[in-house]
Amino acid sequence: MKKVAFIDGDINIRYIESMIIPDIQRIGGVWSVSNNLVIPMIERLPDAMTHATLCTKIFLEYVNCETELFFIDIWHANESKASLNNLLLALHWCFEHKIDLVNLSIGTTSVLDVPCIFNVINKLLAENIIIVAACSNDNKLTFPASFDNVISVKLIENKGKKAGWIFRENSIDRIDVYGYIENDAIEHNGLHYDLSCGNSLVTPMISAKICNLLSEGHDSLKKIRQKLKETSDMHCTQQHEDIYNKYFEENIEIPIILILTDNANRNEIHKLAEKILLKFSECHYSGICLSEQAKTNMEEKTLNLMDFNQYHPLKKLKFYAHYCRVDYLLVESSKTFLFENFSINDFDLIIHLPQQSFHEKKNENLQWIEFSENEGFDIFFDKIYTSLSQKY
Repeated sequence: MKKVAFIDGDINIRYIESMIIPDIQRIGGVWSVSNNLVIPMIERLPDAMTHATLCTKIFLEYVNCETELFFIDIWHANESKASLNNLLLALHWCFEHKIDLVNLSIGTTSVLDVPCIFNVINKLLAENIIIVAACSNDNKLTFPASFDNVISVKLIENKGKKAGWIFRENSIDRIDVYGYIENDAIEHNGLHYDLSCGNSLVTPMISAKICNLLSEGHDSLKKIRQKLKETSDMHCTQQHEDIYNKYFEENIEIPIILILTDNANRNEIHKLAEKILLKFSECHYSGICLSEQAKTNMEEKTLNLMDFNQYHPLKKLKFYAHYCRVDYLLVESSKTFLFENFSINDFDLIIHLPQQSFHEKKNENLQWIEFSENEGFDIFFDKIYTSLSQKY
């Protein structure tokens, strides 16, 4: 029997009990996060068709294996969003209770939250716990959904088909599964609920399919990804491309910092980029590094500019400037790559090392800053901060 946890809000347990199939499905418990503890729910549970209830209803319609369901309420009454701390506590609970599959209807779009979420997700992955996470409905990079070790899900419209998904490898928005479910609505206590709207409501359908795969012996993230790919609907949709085109065309309104490198100092430059990202984080500014060479690693807040060859690097720059909820972008580029793909006018600030010389005509509105270890990092960072403060 597979243990499945729903991290969400409160649950109409009476309604769910009426849906489960005896001897095949059962409820393992209902929990709530309170005062930094995950505790059993003792108060009366609601009779409303809550978000968690809708998600569980969809899951039960598509799962066909033995399952034990656990519910963790991380939302406090009258709050518009759950706290990051409550999410982390719920994920730790799943780790301690050896849950097989976590259905996660929420996430954060803040890059500043990446380190703490990444650490706990890695703990779950080490125990072979599968996390299925919904992406933001605002079309923003979402965590943990955008991590490589999580199955990320986004809703697409697909009229005429009841349920299915499109699995995409190397997707520029880092989404694995574009799912669709049958247009349906239910009535409960005189209210009507749409079951086919929002990324979080298609996620439990994918969770159910993955739960079935787990019961069939596809017991690793790698195997599950492969099976999802093999059973993917080959019918393509243009919806996500239309969203991308909007991003490609919009002007960038956040600072773009370029660090110029050459073959001799690639490692040195990447370490410098990491220090800049960390220093900005300490000042409560979030950023992402787009790198020509470094591999994509969300723990290090780095995205590789050479991924997704179907998109020009300038398009990627524009896409992530809008798709990431960040205050600035940092770009690592060699001089050759720069002039093949960008103009120096695409950047607000250019950082280079003392041994690098540039003979190109410098834009009068563009600030060039030289980095030297002898100067000290804090003095160097102050120059960056002052330069951007004057422009933004």
